[in-house]
Amino acid sequence: MGLKLKKWTRFPRKHPVKTSIAAPFVLSAAIQLTPQIASDPSEEYLRDNDYPQALSEHFNTDNIRVYDRWSPLSSLHTVGRPVGKLVNDYPDNWGDAALETVFAPLEMLLLSLYSLGGYVLSSDVDAYAVSDHDGTCFVRPPAKNVDLKDALSSLAQMSRIEEADTLTLEGNEGQIEDVFRTIIMAHEMRHCEQPGYALVEHMRESDADIVALQLLSQAGYTNEAIEEASKLYLAARLLGGRGGSESHDTGMNIISGHTVTLPSYKIRTAQRILNDLTEMGVSTNDFPADMSDDEKYLHMIMRLNHSGVLNEFEPEVSEYARIYTQAYFYLNEVTNEALLDDPDYFSMLNIDFISFATGIYGRDFQGLDPVF
Repeated sequence: MGLKLKKWTRFPRKHPVKTSIAAPFVLSAAIQLTPQIASDPSEEYLRDNDYPQALSEHFNTDNIRVYDRWSPLSSLHTVGRPVGKLVNDYPDNWGDAALETVFAPLEMLLLSLYSLGGYVLSSDVDAYAVSDHDGTCFVRPPAKNVDLKDALSSLAQMSRIEEADTLTLEGNEGQIEDVFRTIIMAHEMRHCEQPGYALVEHMRESDADIVALQLLSQAGYTNEAIEEASKLYLAARLLGGRGGSESHDTGMNIISGHTVTLPSYKIRTAQRILNDLTEMGVSTNDFPADMSDDEKYLHMIMRLNHSGVLNEFEPEVSEYARIYTQAYFYLNEVTNEALLDDPDYFSMLNIDFISFATGIYGRDFQGLDPVF
């Protein structure tokens, strides 16, 4: 036994690189046994950080713990969650536990990269929930003081929002920022209570947004603050989905209130159709060199909608185009026209790509009518 111990004590000195790589993963696994050093009880955290009482009343705070937003221990605990889930599953379901054993190292590596991104690229509303749906859920909260420009820029995936000198709002900016903080926190706490088997990711995000927005009426804010914050949040969600974050493209579901499967998928299909058409149109047209990609996409959506071609699809497609355009112009007004340089440029765009013809020229082909 003494020889083995001596061998292990020599290993870090002989292999410092391997040791430095392995140590965080070993620590992240060990810290699963003492989550209290990386997180606080949610009820205590909500009270100490002046969140509305409605969150403690609506969610089961006994099963939710909140990370210290900037603590390395919190990140290490997140990275080690696959090990925690493995330990929970093993006594009752050794088959799943065996499969998880195979994938746990890869999952831990991906989580470590995700956690690192939370430090390097984090915005005030960068938050998440880590849950195995049969035990304690851990939430990384939004910043204690949310900056509205940062929040809108992050949710809408538009850096030009943050570059705006000021925001033109109807109400008090500080109160709206506090409403945003509550929305984000309630969104993540809702993730802790969603059934893991029932909803695909896009519907889970829509459900979390809808529940968070519904809770605002019980949170003690003025009706004016709730209305303006909700409108800003919705507009940002509508624009952010087109920026490559499809799972968070929840805007149309928020408007309709749908998280049921059929209506939600009809909306999702409409969004994908419009996104595909817009990408094709942008790639086949010329734009000013200094025009942002966001503005290019807006002009293409406007051109498609004005042409009437979207009427060939289900009505949800043209409705999505209309709402998206309104949201863009609304945020452009809020940012004092920081998002739009030429509102009429869409009229110059060509949409001939819609009627693109294929085949061998000179030969007629009417398609196939097979009998199987």
